[in-house]
Amino acid sequence: MDIGELEKNRDVGALIKLLESESTSIRRNSAIALGRIGDKSAAEPLCELLEDKDIEVKRRVAWSLGKIGDASCVERLIDLLKDENKYIKQSASDALGRIGDPRALEPLIKILKDSDDEIRRTATEAIARIGDARAVEPLFEALRDESKYVQQGVLEALYEMRGEKAKKKMVDALKAKLKESA
Repeated sequence: MDIGELEKNRDVGALIKLLESESTSIRRNSAIALGRIGDKSAAEPLCELLEDKDIEVKRRVAWSLGKIGDASCVERLIDLLKDENKYIKQSASDALGRIGDPRALEPLIKILKDSDDEIRRTATEAIARIGDARAVEPLFEALRDESKYVQQGVLEALYEMRGEKAKKKMVDALKAKLKESA
């Protein structure tokens, strides 16, 4: 039952079965292997593991779901944004950004106000990946963040935003800001 061999052989079925193991390290490493393989059939079994009691298992499951990119677990990942553990919040935020589902936008915008600057920064990165024009104004507001780390993340997020609608919103927001300061 070498997880590395199962991953190398892309044995998704066997890795999914290992998600039920009593061992946290086996569950965690199986989740990682499934994420690396990227097979969408692993999304639902991984999604069920988001309820695991072990923090590292939850983090790795969220990472794997982000790598797989399947939107079927978005609501459960959004729920993890309310978790007390900062690393769980960060992993969920990152996964939501990688999945890119617009349902995650509003919850990610809300955590731009989190007390932890690393969580706020991860949220900016996730928002950029989603690329929804509705995020431009909240990102501009986040430029006022006290943390230079977060401000840098916001600037990178704004730069990464794709689509003509997002670009137009950014230009309009910049024009409005310039008028305010004039």
